[in-house]
Amino acid sequence: MILSQQVEALAAELIALPLAGLSAAEINERIAAVIGDADLDVRQAALDLAAEIIRKRTAAAAKHAEMLQTIERLARATNCPDGTNAVTWVQELGLIEPDGAGWYVLTPLASTRPVP
Repeated sequence: MILSQQVEALAAELIALPLAGLSAAEINERIAAVIGDADLDVRQAALDLAAEIIRKRTAAAAKHAEMLQTIERLARATNCPDGTNAVTWVQELGLIEPDGAGWYVLTPLASTRPVP
């Protein structure tokens, strides 16, 4: 249990590292500063966990971006008035609905609605 907590804590630290704009050497130094004195198996597990979390976050961000593009296309296709929130417009038309996890999904109506 303690080992798992240590891996999770190190992975959280790794994910929080500000790495944008740094050279590969600087990135390696920052990572080493976080995991440097941990056992080899803990270091590897923390790196693996951090990588998996980042992959999942990236996939979720891509999914949200795709949905935003879809909402914008639906709003344009249904003549959303200028200045109107596209999400609100499309939701009021019944083309999307909340998914319960803080985002939206298309309704069956979105694929069958004739566009005026």
